[in-house]
Amino acid sequence: MSLLKNSKHTLSANIVNQIFGMMIFLSIPNILSHGDYAQTIYISVLMSFMVLSDFGMSFVYARIMPAIYHKNNKNEINEFNQTFFWFRLLMSIVGSIIISIIYYVKYENILNSLLLLFLNPLTLMITFFIQKSSVQENFSTYKNINIKNSIMRTLIIPMSFFFNTSGWIGGQAISSLIVIVSIKEKIILGWDKFNFLLVKEHFFEGLLLLINFFFWNQLLNSGRLFSTFSYEDNIIAQYGITNAGYSLLLSLSISIFLPVTVATLKIMQTETKSAIEQLFSIIIKASLGLFIAVVIAIELAPYLYKVFFPKYNIDFDILTYQLLSLITLPLIATLGNVFIGLKEPIKLIFINVSSFAVCFFVFKLLDIGIVSAAIAQLIGMTFLGVLLFLSVMFLYGKYIENRIKKSIIILTCIFMPYMIYLYIR
Repeated sequence: MSLLKNSKHTLSANIVNQIFGMMIFLSIPNILSHGDYAQTIYISVLMSFMVLSDFGMSFVYARIMPAIYHKNNKNEINEFNQTFFWFRLLMSIVGSIIISIIYYVKYENILNSLLLLFLNPLTLMITFFIQKSSVQENFSTYKNINIKNSIMRTLIIPMSFFFNTSGWIGGQAISSLIVIVSIKEKIILGWDKFNFLLVKEHFFEGLLLLINFFFWNQLLNSGRLFSTFSYEDNIIAQYGITNAGYSLLLSLSISIFLPVTVATLKIMQTETKSAIEQLFSIIIKASLGLFIAVVIAIELAPYLYKVFFPKYNIDFDILTYQLLSLITLPLIATLGNVFIGLKEPIKLIFINVSSFAVCFFVFKLLDIGIVSAAIAQLIGMTFLGVLLFLSVMFLYGKYIENRIKKSIIILTCIFMPYMIYLYIR
């Protein structure tokens, strides 16, 4: 299948996913009470920790399976698929038990706790099937399952209307079950070729990939994370709504950087100088566009949120700080690939973990009300972007011509527009 057709399949799946995701986002906060909606945010944050349950095997699977399928050894393919499927499923069950217990301790709702036991394992079956289709480059199936899953997730809306938080959880579980039943291929794989030695062999690699992703991802959503475990339900609900808007701009922005980051990863070791130059080029070109998008979002958000979420009294300083945390996104979304491409993940782990630690300690030290979590996110992400930039300039300076001149140009392109905007505002 051609690259163009593959791109069309993935693009159409993403568009449909965004459309139905937006329907859910605009509906659920207005259907549920403040307290129930806060519970959904709390559950969503807990579920973001589920990525830890498989010790990074999902990342390993995505990296190694294209080559395994390319060799076309059916025994080896079955061995890897069965091993990774069952290990991830079993770990998902363990993770679901832990999440259910944590939820019950806070909210003491036995029905919701029991429903949470089923949600992640069912979701993982679909996720694994989609990932398997992707590594096989079967993007037609990838598109069909993604679209079907997106459509069925709208069951959350009527289920939430009738059954509140229980409907929100149960609607997701039921929609996943319907999608699983509708898939004609075998979803639950055999066990006969399960080989734990494969997990053991790739364990350290998976752990490194997992740590990098986890701290990077949690930092980008740290405002919601810290608020969920520190504030009352009405404030959690505010952060949930503002974070949804912020996340929309975040995901769209990251998709802009994706093509060039993938391209540079392929040549980072053989053509390091050229790869870094390409990253610097996209940083400079994308900075102004991102600035315009952030400013428009900051200025329009209060009006849009009042229209779509009239029953919520939102402190828009929260959203402003969250959106301003995207200032250094051009650096954050690109420069980590220098370390990955040159196979130096330990350095990147140190950078990501250090930045998250700075963000956490800033939040603990700040005492300026409910905006503290959002300000901590702004400081943490700015720290990460600057640290990534300085590390690349210092550690890989031999590949960069006119370092001082390039540093001034890049930092000016990133920070100067915001300084002017904030001064005028």
